[in-house]
Amino acid sequence: MIKRETGNKGHQVFISYANEKGDNNNPGSDRQIAEMIRSELESENIRCWIDYRDIMPGEKWVNAMFNAVEQAKIMVLVFSGNANRSQWVEDEVTYALDENIRIIPFRVENVTPRGALRVLRVRSQWIDAQQPPQPKDLKRLVDAVRTYLEKDKEKEYEQRPGVGKNQQGFQEVDFGDEIIMVYIPPCEFEMGSNIYDSEKPPHTVYLDGYWMGKYEVTVRQFGLFVKDTGYVTQAESEGGAYTWTGNNWEQKESIDWKNPGFKQEDNHPVVCVSWNDAVEYFKWISGKKGVNFKLPTEAQWEKAARGTDQRKYPWGNHDSYYNGKWYANYAAHDSWEKRGEDGFEFTSPVGFYPQGASPYGLLDMAGNVWEWCSDWYGPYSEKYQKNPIGPEIGTYRVLRGGGWYYDARGLRCSFRGDVRPSDRYSYVGFRLCQDN
Repeated sequence: MIKRETGNKGHQVFISYANEKGDNNNPGSDRQIAEMIRSELESENIRCWIDYRDIMPGEKWVNAMFNAVEQAKIMVLVFSGNANRSQWVEDEVTYALDENIRIIPFRVENVTPRGALRVLRVRSQWIDAQQPPQPKDLKRLVDAVRTYLEKDKEKEYEQRPGVGKNQQGFQEVDFGDEIIMVYIPPCEFEMGSNIYDSEKPPHTVYLDGYWMGKYEVTVRQFGLFVKDTGYVTQAESEGGAYTWTGNNWEQKESIDWKNPGFKQEDNHPVVCVSWNDAVEYFKWISGKKGVNFKLPTEAQWEKAARGTDQRKYPWGNHDSYYNGKWYANYAAHDSWEKRGEDGFEFTSPVGFYPQGASPYGLLDMAGNVWEWCSDWYGPYSEKYQKNPIGPEIGTYRVLRGGGWYYDARGLRCSFRGDVRPSDRYSYVGFRLCQDN
């Protein structure tokens, strides 16, 4: 398994520096400063991209650099005499300015910007540092980066519409607390497939209109529930949850939603929650928002993922790595061993793959984490059905969507999983649904 520290996806900061040899005959100085900056920022949980670590073997250097600039919110420039003469630095800065990426020059030599870098004198907040930088210099940089990131987040929240239409043309409602629901209009669709026996037979289902969460429920959202109610999950009270040890899946008492066995941030999907835990969350959020939220039925989940054209994946019929882009977070190359080609060894931030959106604009309907459905697991009927809710009784509840550890077949819209409602796994989460 290739274990990456942060990966070249999902970063917030792009670190630009000169590799060229300087007049002081110290060719490594700028890179050493860049590494100091990376280490300091990432110690504060600010994800960075830096070339020597994050360009994968075989990846085209130029493409990787400019893709990374596009994805960043901030560029930190190690500004020195070397950087002032570097064509690479000038190209990166010019591209960042074109993309409206905020640039923070970290000046380690008292030189005047030249060429395209002159515009930074009026477009950027400069931070002057000693050579080598002192802890106080790095702290000022961290504070500046954090301030800008918080401002950007506030701006994003302010721009969210209360009610509007998404890029796919479907209505969205923002309930606050990062809960965005998308309307799925009423119509028939073909459910199931002929690929596996568990998916047979394909059958026609009619569903009334309903609303589905655009994103999976996050660690932050679940944490608000626990903080407000004092709720104790089944993993915390009944012996932990299953986590990947590197060789197999084991249930460990120390594993729960706060510690799934790997590092998560607040915007990652919550895991290690049982079906029963999810139901308790819905009771709380329904009362808080005055809306009857619930788990989706299996039919509601599949329609929201694939639409009405029987597509293989939420985004279409091509694979999840296509034309140089990733469409989902999953165990790449059909391997049970996560290799991290998509930038994430485990869960990823929700909504990180916009190109993987379903026909209705829902994100992460394939990969990231499996999602609980309300149904008991059972065989399909070939008869026409209207608003099916699954068997009346059963032993296992339905899971849908595949997850970060699972291979490509688990990403298909029609693929089904099943586990006991009391089970807890570090690859299982859930999302909101609401009948119209």
